Amino acid sequence: MEEENQENQKQVIETKKIQLENRLKSIEYVTNIRQVINLQQMSFQYNEKNDIIKNVYEGGFKLWECTLDLLQEGQNIFQDKNVIDLGCGHGLLGLYAMQEGAKQTVFADFNIEVLNMVTKKNLELNFGFEKINKKVAFLSGDWENLPEKMKQKQNDIEVDENFSKNTSYPEIFDVLLMSEVIYNQDNYQKIVNLCKNIMNPNGGICILANKLFYFGCGGSMPEFTEFLEKNYAEIFEFETLEFINNKKGNKREIFGIRRRQ
Repeated sequence: MEEENQENQKQVIETKKIQLENRLKSIEYVTNIRQVINLQQMSFQYNEKNDIIKNVYEGGFKLWECTLDLLQEGQNIFQDKNVIDLGCGHGLLGLYAMQEGAKQTVFADFNIEVLNMVTKKNLELNFGFEKINKKVAFLSGDWENLPEKMKQKQNDIEVDENFSKNTSYPEIFDVLLMSEVIYNQDNYQKIVNLCKNIMNPNGGICILANKLFYFGCGGSMPEFTEFLEKNYAEIFEFETLEFINNKKGNKREIFGIRRRQ
């Protein structure tokens, strides 16, 4: 019965490839999310109409628009770097970093179901586990708990015959990647705390891709920038790396945060 279920799961996997400009490699990801997660046990009731359920589900099954912006922006800074994809969802930013030669990559999402059902599958589609067992780790839960999990070398992904837990990942990262995370004003301080606690103070960077405004949610890039200027201008320097205005929808921004030297 177990083998039959596994075979049925394989049959329903549908994927799509993202071909990035000026790059030979593409990134493949699962597209039929509803069918995939219906085969698994969930700790919460997932509804495609709800992008986010506060403190329960933080949108990891959805592929967010600004993730594609950050991929196309094409940062070429990952070679031999330690990278963490925060709020990773599908994990495409972390996968891109791995393709570009990242030394170690950690995928972090609020929901362990997202990591097990989607992120892990996308990792397998693009790399195969045998090549990267010791180069990746997975962490679930609220960002406030990540530094302590890292100290304890936790790795939350389920293990199978093809994948073993990596417990030698770093606690400090050269590159922090985030997409569509400032929709919630509560995340402003959490982002700063991560930059303080896990970003390499000597040349590390946090790169965020967000819509300019999140209507109905409260967060916005102007407000987040003001929050940084008012409270942390002496600690961090920050700048717009790219501004995106296709005149078809909400303007978007790719933003960088570094420690002042």
